[in-house]
Amino acid sequence: MVIIKEFRIVMPLSLEEYQIAQIYMVLKMQQQSKTSTEGVEVLEDKLIEDDVFGKCQYLSKIYKLQSKVPAWLTAFARKDALVMQEEAWNAYPRCKSVIKTPCFNKLSVTIETVHKPDNGRSENVHGLCKEQLAAREVEVIDIASSARDCWSYIIGTNNVNLSKFKSEKTGRGPLSQGWQDQHNPVMTAYKLVIIDAPYWGFGNRLEQTLLAGERALFLESHHNCFIWIDEWFGMTEEAIRENLTCKPGHQARRNRMENEDVHLTVRKSTAGKESEAKALADPMSKIVSQLKSSLIQSDSRGLLSGCSVLLEVVTEQTELLNRSCFGRPIVTAQKDKQWFQLGMEEAFYLCYNLKCLKIVSDDKCTKSDEELWHYMKSKRETFPDLFKAYSHLRTRNWVVRSGSQYGVDFIAYRHHPALVHSEYAVLVLSGGDGNANGRLRVWSDFQCTLRLCGSVAKTWLVLRINKSGVGASSPSCLESYSIEQGILDFSEGLRVIGVKPNKKLARFADNSCRWLIADTGCSVLLEVETEQTALLNRSCFGRPIITAQKDKQWFQLGMEEAFYLCYNLKCLKIVSYDECTKNDDELWNYMKSKRETFPDLFKAYSHLRTRNWVVRSGSQYGVDFIAYRHHPALVHSEYAVLMNLSLLMTSNVM
Repeated sequence: MVIIKEFRIVMPLSLEEYQIAQIYMVLKMQQQSKTSTEGVEVLEDKLIEDDVFGKCQYLSKIYKLQSKVPAWLTAFARKDALVMQEEAWNAYPRCKSVIKTPCFNKLSVTIETVHKPDNGRSENVHGLCKEQLAAREVEVIDIASSARDCWSYIIGTNNVNLSKFKSEKTGRGPLSQGWQDQHNPVMTAYKLVIIDAPYWGFGNRLEQTLLAGERALFLESHHNCFIWIDEWFGMTEEAIRENLTCKPGHQARRNRMENEDVHLTVRKSTAGKESEAKALADPMSKIVSQLKSSLIQSDSRGLLSGCSVLLEVVTEQTELLNRSCFGRPIVTAQKDKQWFQLGMEEAFYLCYNLKCLKIVSDDKCTKSDEELWHYMKSKRETFPDLFKAYSHLRTRNWVVRSGSQYGVDFIAYRHHPALVHSEYAVLVLSGGDGNANGRLRVWSDFQCTLRLCGSVAKTWLVLRINKSGVGASSPSCLESYSIEQGILDFSEGLRVIGVKPNKKLARFADNSCRWLIADTGCSVLLEVETEQTALLNRSCFGRPIITAQKDKQWFQLGMEEAFYLCYNLKCLKIVSYDECTKNDDELWNYMKSKRETFPDLFKAYSHLRTRNWVVRSGSQYGVDFIAYRHHPALVHSEYAVLMNLSLLMTSNVM
């Protein structure tokens, strides 16, 4: 779905002043964000004659955004997903930017900007057609607003309150409520953002992420334009460029960026000294204490809504909830109201542990702790265990967020996620529960989760809830619960999924977490010649077996691979131990007896193979198959294929 959104940023400047302010802001922010591995690199900067803009300045840039990309994207994207390419045409008061990334070649981000000497009331300054106007959403960004979301903390570092700021040189400010209609001079940057990410499954999430990042960037960069007014006011473009020259070895050429947007400018790494100092200076316990006091003073009440609680808050509480990482903000059409959505563990922690929130039902009746406990138990059977684990971490000043994107219960941070990386992927086990609350029932589940945690640099922490024979009839039982915690490694992982001490395992990669539990009854062994060995390797059928017989070469074929060669290609005969050749029906029944889901898996396998996809086992990723367009040594895999027996999903991409 294509997103069309127009941001209107009103500024207490004239058009001429804004042009100078933008030059100063862009150069200074680039200077602050440049590191040895991240930042902005200008590839081309020249004056051209364009068919649309006429005489304009053309720029080509690369943005390296490693520390800005969300964890859910880095978990599966290639390294070049963190690199974005921008082309920009600057013909002030109009300009256009087009952003692309090599990893997602279908992704398109276009930003068109028109600057006008008004207070943001002009309509259709971009000349959109009726269909575009119907799809367009308009948002007026107030640079004086103190409301900040999580992207504001990632993008920005400036906390100057414009409702109290006053320029010494110009006397402008403070910017009180309604300043847009009272200030003179005033101008507006009308920024039309069009984002299209036509990817099934995550395209909409990618579009919303980019849109939120652009909005936060617009707010931060224009906020800086005004708070730095005493630094740039009265200067010429030449003087600004002379004072803000780039460091040696960075950008050698001076650039002309009179109206360019610094898209997702990178600040120092979140693991750096700057972020560490900021976290130490603002401890999480202090922030939570401030939130508690604010909620108590306002007699805050949350509304039960399914498996979450909706909380209406004021601006101050919005900032505190964001800083303390409770809930997520909800965007609504009610501009005078701000709402947060709290998860059940978060809401019950504020209500039961901190005693700073009351929760009501649809009939406006306040729920007691016991009523709330039974309600949440009815919504999620494992709630008592999950809440015990959540409160265990929160009372120790850890920031706890949902871990569903990593296949675990929670993710634990030492401070705000914008300042530090998460340290633990937390799995909650109930005492005596050998399958992790219904998960990790099979080997591939454990393998997938451990592999994912390792790939995103998280330690797998297991919290085992020991109930000591006490039930879960009321929240008071939590006092009797105890917690055993430990780091989950391979040996513990084997015990979790029920592997006994004398169980024989075959490990076929010393430097990875891929394991194989041998079962020769579910495969076909094939003796081949040297030429056939090369062809099997090139076509990606089976795996070679190393034996002591140097004069013989063997391959192990999976059931789907063997039946495909036998039934579809008619190029292989399969015999049993008594050397009797199996016909198709006998082979089919044998493989069904070994794996109940074989018919479905084979249909999927043959569907992909007949369309010239290379299909390999997906057990290490927790799925059925992995699909490649060619040999895995030449291309990356494109699809993780999961058979859903309750829902038939079809796609034309294959």
